Order: sequence, then structure tokens, then C-alpha cells
Amino acid sequence: MFFYLFIGLVLLSACLVAFIKISVARTNKRNLASIGITSGAVIAAGKYVAGHPGLDHPFPMASLAVKDHQLLILDTGFEKAQISSGQITGITAEDATTVERKISVARLVTLGLFAFAFPTHKKNELAYLTVQWNDGRFSHETYFELAGQLAVQTANTTRNLLIKALAA
Repeated sequence: MFFYLFIGLVLLSACLVAFIKISVARTNKRNLASIGITSGAVIAAGKYVAGHPGLDHPFPMASLAVKDHQLLILDTGFEKAQISSGQITGITAEDATTVERKISVARLVTLGLFAFAFPTHKKNELAYLTVQWNDGRFSHETYFELAGQLAVQTANTTRNLLIKALAA
């Protein structure tokens, strides 16, 4: 009996998550259409971190699009800020991957002081996409953070797509 109830809750949760994802995707598509951008022209940029004078707070799912010689910074399909393509002086992808060395209690109990000689290694992949630009008065660096497996490759791909979109 408990097993069937558990399975039912898992299936209900999965349906709810799928419904929310579909709803968010439709809303994003509508928001993009309202500002004249197709979803195919949007480049996922990870988390907006800092660097634009018009944005005071980070947001987790930033996207970039180019429209009318403007680089648009989007959050769930809404335009948050823009940078004129003529003001952009550079776009870089930077690796910030770290390797964390940990010593677990189980390893310490098993190996004693030798646990410090054989710590477990955990790789935290992190990359930053940086857009350098000058508004005529100040120089700015706008940062986007990409995390997870292949973060550096994703940042490089995003950089290359952005350069191609700005050159068109």
C-alpha cells in the first residue's frame, strides 16, 4: 500500500515538474516574441554575476541576444539591460576550475594520519564569460558564470556564438 502511494507521489511530482517547464518555455517564447526575437537567436549565458551599471542583482538564468546592433541581456525572456555592439571591446572565456581536496571522517578513521597523504579529489568546473565594453565615459566588464561539466567548453562556445551574432 505504502509503495503504491509513494509511486503515485513520484509520478504526480514528475508531471508537475514537466507542466512547469512547458509553461515557463511558453512564457519565455511569448516574452521574446513581444520584443521581436526568435528563440533560436537566444544564446544561453549561465548566471549573470555583475558588471552592468543597470543591473544591481545577479540572476541565475541569463541569456543573450543581438537585435538592432544591441547586445540584449535577458532574464526568462525579459530584457534586463543592453550594450551597444559598437561599445564592446572584447569577449573572453576564463577558466576558474578548482580541485578540492577533502578528507572524509571514514578515510581518517580507516587510514589514520595517512588519510592526509591520500585525500579525495573533487573537481569543481567553473568558467566565466566576460564582455568588456566602454560607454564613452567608463570601462565595464560584465560577467556571466557557467558551472558544471564542460563549463569551459560551454563558455568558449557561447563566446564564439556571441562573436558571430555581433559580426552579422
